[in-house]
Amino acid sequence: MSNDYDVAPDVDLTNAQESDDFDAHVIDSITRKNTYRNFSKLTMKVVSPPIMVRAGTLPEANGTNLRMSPVLNIGQQIMFRGRILGDQFLSPHQLLEDPCNITKFTGNDEALTNIINQHTLCVSKYDYQGGPLNIGDLVSVSYSPGDAGPIDLQYCYFDSIEQITVPEKIAAFQDGGSCTKLSDLFGAGLSGVYSFPEISWSLEDKPETNEFYEKLKNSAYFSGFSENFLWGLTANAIAESGLVSNIGGDPESVIGKREYPPIKNFCSFGYWQLNLCSAGAEGDKCLSTDKAEFVIRHYKLKDWREKREGFNESVQESIFQYITNENIQFEYVSNRMKDLFPNDWSNSEISAYDAAYKICVNFERPVDKEQKGVERGNLAKELQEEHSRSSTT
Repeated sequence: MSNDYDVAPDVDLTNAQESDDFDAHVIDSITRKNTYRNFSKLTMKVVSPPIMVRAGTLPEANGTNLRMSPVLNIGQQIMFRGRILGDQFLSPHQLLEDPCNITKFTGNDEALTNIINQHTLCVSKYDYQGGPLNIGDLVSVSYSPGDAGPIDLQYCYFDSIEQITVPEKIAAFQDGGSCTKLSDLFGAGLSGVYSFPEISWSLEDKPETNEFYEKLKNSAYFSGFSENFLWGLTANAIAESGLVSNIGGDPESVIGKREYPPIKNFCSFGYWQLNLCSAGAEGDKCLSTDKAEFVIRHYKLKDWREKREGFNESVQESIFQYITNENIQFEYVSNRMKDLFPNDWSNSEISAYDAAYKICVNFERPVDKEQKGVERGNLAKELQEEHSRSSTT
């Protein structure tokens, strides 16, 4: 361990309770130090069956049934739950039981599934070309900073995987033991690790790209917007929702608890995926307007935000119908663009690339927002150029 760690007091552990208390003391003392500095990559132990899916495909309850979620990327992705290991820093997963130690969960598959679901969901960003992975493999991945700490513990996105499962590496980690028995349990039918809720409503038909752009251009809410800025909005809508106006995203079962309860088991909705589960997020702001309070009259949205309590199905339906209404989305997003980009939204000199990049980084703010801003900027540029060519022929 690092010399930065505090020295624990002399103890004489005589029972299990004292051992647990001592572990808590040690963890408390060493977490007072910044042990994450100078790390650019993390070592993850695979603790759920890695599954290969088409890009944007989300697995249902047990990872066997698949549904498509609209995204731009094509190809295939690999995803798994990963446990962060560390030999020179304290793993944030240290406080979670190691799923590979299945003796802790004997006869309780539900508890084992729950503990696995508390680990980080690792998803490849692009067309995955690496080799197959197995439960217990150790992989090296880059990480992103979290909103409430140095590491994002909800998602781990990666470009590639460096497989490093060799005996000498495993021996270096305090909880790098065998996952053979855990793997056998999954083979026997243990399920529920990927609990993506089903969409319980019919999805709207998506318009063609040019049709959606023209819809923005002809909308009174976007009157005065430059054409290139509208292409920036179009590119971000494609990346966020696939141009489906009532699509739901960010299931709470995957992203973990947020400040506010989800609606219909999802936390974001609409063309630009307005997030209503995080305080101050765009969906929350959309529901904080006087118009929302007036339209949805039979309860107080303020109470929802203050009490952190959920609603019955009828009230959830009212919120859902409001936030997925196309005119509501257009009105809210157009006003936000004017607030966020007072010098850009009507500027005829801004490029489609710059508009899409700025909207992604400052409005959508996804994980790896700068990199995704570049991708969406390039998409907006391509869409604008293709539209321009088709208009002149």
